[in-house]
Amino acid sequence: MSLKKYMMLIALVGLFVSSCESSDDLPPTEPPPITPPLTAEIEVYEGALIDNGLVLAIENGGTTSYLVDKAGNRVFTWDFADNLGNDLELLPDGRAIGMFKSSNPSFTFGGWGGVIKIVNPDGSIDWEYNYTSENYIGHHDVDLLPNGNVLFLVWEKVTQDVAEANGVNFAGDIFPETLIEVNPATNEIVWEWRSFDHIIQDHDDTKSNFGVVADRPERIDINYNLQANGDFMHANGIDYDPQKDSSRRKHTH
Repeated sequence: MSLKKYMMLIALVGLFVSSCESSDDLPPTEPPPITPPLTAEIEVYEGALIDNGLVLAIENGGTTSYLVDKAGNRVFTWDFADNLGNDLELLPDGRAIGMFKSSNPSFTFGGWGGVIKIVNPDGSIDWEYNYTSENYIGHHDVDLLPNGNVLFLVWEKVTQDVAEANGVNFAGDIFPETLIEVNPATNEIVWEWRSFDHIIQDHDDTKSNFGVVADRPERIDINYNLQANGDFMHANGIDYDPQKDSSRRKHTH
C-alpha cells in the first residue's frame, strides 16, 4: 500500500469509528504487538508526527527509514541506495529529504554527508545534489525552504596559510561553517553565507580581522574554540525563520 493511501485510510477509519461509537461502547482490546521491535540502531524523530499517529524513524548511518506507529510497528519502509547521514525529514507531500553519505568524502568529521536527495514514497529519486570536493562537504542538516530551494550546512576547508593570515592561532587547516542555498530546478547556488567572512581575532594585531572581540558582538571570535582537528565550528542543525526570512543555527558543540 502506498504512503498516501495508508494515511488516507487511517483518517477515514478514525472518522468512521468516531461517528458510530463512543469509547464506552468499544470492547477492550489488547495493544498490537511490536513487530519487529525497535532496536538501539533506530532513532525516532518525535517532531515528525503524522496526524499525531506516526513517527519517522531512521537507522543511524544505515540505508533504511520507517514510518512507525506509537506501538512501534513499522507501517511504511524506505530502502535507500546510500547510507544516511544525520538528517532525514518527511515533507508534507509524502516525499523525504535528507543528507546522505558520499562514497568519496573529502573529510569525515562526525555527521559528514555530501549528497542531498529528495526521495519519493516509492523509493525513486526526485532530486539529487552532490556537494563534496577536497575543499568542502555538506553535513548534518538540510531544509526545504518555502520558495522550493534547499538550504544545507557545509564545512569549508580554509588552508593554514590563509587561516594564519587572518589571525587564526592554529597550525593547520581549519573547517568553518558555510550555508548554501541551491535551486533544485537548476542546481544553481543562489545564496551563500561564509562564516569566515564574519570573523574577528585578538591574537595578532599584524593580521587581518584584528579587534576587540567584546566590541564586535556581530563577529565570530575565530580563536574561541580551538580544536586539534581544525573543526572549530560544528553545527548540528539549522532552522528557517519565516518572520525574518532567514536561517538560524540550532546548536553546536
